Amino acid sequence: MNVTQAPWNRHYQIYDYVVNELLALIEAVFPVSDKRSVSGHLMGGHGALTIAMLNSERYSLMSAFSHISNSMNCSWGQKAFTAYLGKDKTNWLKHDL
Repeated sequence: MNVTQAPWNRHYQIYDYVVNELLALIEAVFPVSDKRSVSGHLMGGHGALTIAMLNSERYSLMSAFSHISNSMNCSWGQKAFTAYLGKDKTNWLKHDL
């Protein structure tokens, strides 16, 4: 996710990094095809799910290990979303799978 709340919002633009910057870097340096996948573990698993579902036309495979997919309804997700996205739960919706 791209964090919107201080102090993390200055540097935590992970969604943009993985979907745009990292992908462009890999494609510029390595001889890769247009087949893409994304995976993650724990919090990264949640990120992989979010990235794959929001960009289904770009990714043909997604895997997530030990992820939380209904983040709005667990204490970890509520704590993280409040800190990273603010108290307005409408801002959480695209990250709650």
